[in-house]
Amino acid sequence: MLSQRAGNSQLPEQRLIDISGLELSAGLSAELISHIEQTLINGEQVLVFLNRRGFANALLCHDCGWSSDCPDCDARMTLHKIPPALHCHHCDRRNPLPSHCPACSSRRLVGTGIGTQQTETFLAERFATYPVVRVDSDTVTSKAAIPELIDQLASADPILMIGTQMLSKGHHFPHVTLVAVVDADALLFSPDFRGEERLLQLLTQVAGRAGRDRKQGQVIIQTRQPEHPLIRGLDAPYHSLLPDLLRQRAQAHLPPYGALAVIRCDSHSKQEGLDFLRALKEGTPAIEAHYIGPLPAAMARRKNRYRSQLIITAKTRPALAHTVAALVSQAELGSRPRQFSWSVDIDPYEAL
Repeated sequence: MLSQRAGNSQLPEQRLIDISGLELSAGLSAELISHIEQTLINGEQVLVFLNRRGFANALLCHDCGWSSDCPDCDARMTLHKIPPALHCHHCDRRNPLPSHCPACSSRRLVGTGIGTQQTETFLAERFATYPVVRVDSDTVTSKAAIPELIDQLASADPILMIGTQMLSKGHHFPHVTLVAVVDADALLFSPDFRGEERLLQLLTQVAGRAGRDRKQGQVIIQTRQPEHPLIRGLDAPYHSLLPDLLRQRAQAHLPPYGALAVIRCDSHSKQEGLDFLRALKEGTPAIEAHYIGPLPAAMARRKNRYRSQLIITAKTRPALAHTVAALVSQAELGSRPRQFSWSVDIDPYEAL
C-alpha cells in the first residue's frame, strides 16, 4: 500500500453533507451546487460521481402503480431519455418509451430515482456557460473516447464532468479540484458481506481524482447516513478503517477468517435448480462445514433463466475443499437437460 501520493500533491479534504429531508435537484443539494459553482468560477474543474446511468431508475404510473419491470429479469427497466427508451441493464433488452400506461392507459408516467442523464441535464441548464461532459458506458463507445476526454481536460479550462465508476480510477485529471459524490449510500446496506468494503474502495478511488496537481483538492460526499461508522470515518486513511471490517468478518467466520464457496445453477425452471441443489445437500453430509440454502440468487431470474445457489461455509480451507469435492462428485453422477448448467465458485466475489 502506498503511504503517500506521487509528487508533492496532498490528499484532498473531505466533508459530508447530510441530505436527509433536503430538497434536491437531480440528486444535488443546494450546498453542493454552490460548491460546484464556486469551483467553476475559480477556473477549476469538477467531477460529479453518480454510479447509475440512464435518466431514472424506472418508469412508474402515478395512477395505478404500474412499473417498468423487465419481462426477462427480476429487475426494472431503466428510463433513458437519450435516446428515449426503457433499457434493462442486466439483459440489454430495450423497449420503446410508452406514451401511456400499459395497464390503465394513464398518461401520468413519472421517472423514479436519478441517473447520470438526469443529473447531466440539470447541470447543463444550471451551468450553461461551462462545458458539461457525461462519461458512462452510454457515451464512451470507443477506445478513443477516454483519451479524447483527457486531452480536453488538459487545457485547464473549467469543465464539469458527470460520470460513473468508469471515471473513478486509473485516470489522472490534474486540474480537477472538486469531486462530488451524489449518493454514497448505494452500497452501504448491500446484502453481500463485501458491500461496505466495496463502497470504501470506490469512494477512496473516486476521491483520488481530486487535487492531483498543485492545487488542494476537495471531496464532498452526500449521504443520508452521516452517523454510520464507515461514512463517519471516510476522512481517515483507508487502512485505518479496515480493522473494523475485518473484525466483523472474523466474528462471522467469513473470508479471510473462514472459507466460502457457492454452487450455482442456471435453468429454465426455478424448481429444477432448487431441486438439483437440494438433492446435492441431502446426499452429501457437511463435515466441518455448513450449508446455507438452496435458495434463489439475489436476482433469481435473468435473461429469462432462473438462478439458484447453495452456499458452503467452513472455518478452514481443507474442510471446505473436502465438502465441495464431495458435492461435485455427487453432481457429476446424474444427467441433466442440455440447457441446465451448474458451476462452483470458490471465494466468490459476490456471495448472493
